[in-house]
Amino acid sequence: MSHAQGNPLVHYSKESYGSSFSAVLLEQYKLYVQSAENVSSRRIASIRYLLTTSTALVALYGIQSAAFGQGLWLLPIPIIGFISALAWHRII
Repeated sequence: MSHAQGNPLVHYSKESYGSSFSAVLLEQYKLYVQSAENVSSRRIASIRYLLTTSTALVALYGIQSAAFGQGLWLLPIPIIGFISALAWHRII
């Protein structure tokens, strides 16, 4: 607790900053909330993209293996899926 008291979040008091202290503090808070919302929306968009990619790869693998049987040429599909899963894990 002493560390938090020694390093305050707001370095200026209301008296030393002036009459616009509350307005400036509120604007900083709004900017922080907007930044957090932007990060969340970008994360959701990337997760949706990776989920779509993974679903398409599973469907492609199923269609190709049913139509042409098993073969060495099917190997790139799981490799791409693994790379997609690693990217997904890294984002989360």
